[in-house]
Amino acid sequence: VPQGGYGGMSLSFARTDVTQTSQAERGCMVVLPLARGKRQQKLGLGDSEGVLQALGCKKDERIPVFKTLPGPPVTCLVTGRAPEQRDKLFASTGQAVRGINKKGKEFFRFTTNLTETIRNVHVHHTAIWATGEYVSNMYVNCKDAHFFMSNDKINHLAVAPVILPDEENPILACQDRFVRVVQGSDLYYEASVNGAATVILRCEAND
Repeated sequence: VPQGGYGGMSLSFARTDVTQTSQAERGCMVVLPLARGKRQQKLGLGDSEGVLQALGCKKDERIPVFKTLPGPPVTCLVTGRAPEQRDKLFASTGQAVRGINKKGKEFFRFTTNLTETIRNVHVHHTAIWATGEYVSNMYVNCKDAHFFMSNDKINHLAVAPVILPDEENPILACQDRFVRVVQGSDLYYEASVNGAATVILRCEAND
């Protein structure tokens, strides 16, 4: 139970094992949005054997939705950010980004020009942000738009409109204790933090 609770409310949590997979990288599990009129929450999972799967849970019962055949290791798994993409999975494998629909069918594949393995990916409409160990690229309509080389290892990626309300910026959590905001191919701002920045997330609501 968190000390002091949240807003005067105490919370307690219990662990439930939903499924087991092969070894998986961090960032290879997503919660899919609830479909209209549905009460069953679904999970998307990717693992080191290249298997992508989605499953639901109902009264502690696991309900498989789809499971793909093995392939290259999945290094990142996200849902699309545009409204029409939120129920679609996008997985990075090596230097490629794949799109998987809710039935498990591949509808999109893009092989980038990165030489590093993609570790983080973000998809919004026709824009794709992808980071390797030290580089961050933006692609628009599968064409290279911007490139940025970080001073140190990139641990995580978030994308949000930091500078202009209608322009999204990659925000990089880096190993050298800096969070970096990139505009185009240039560093716009960097802020130091107390330790290596391992995860950065966008606040979706300011309640």
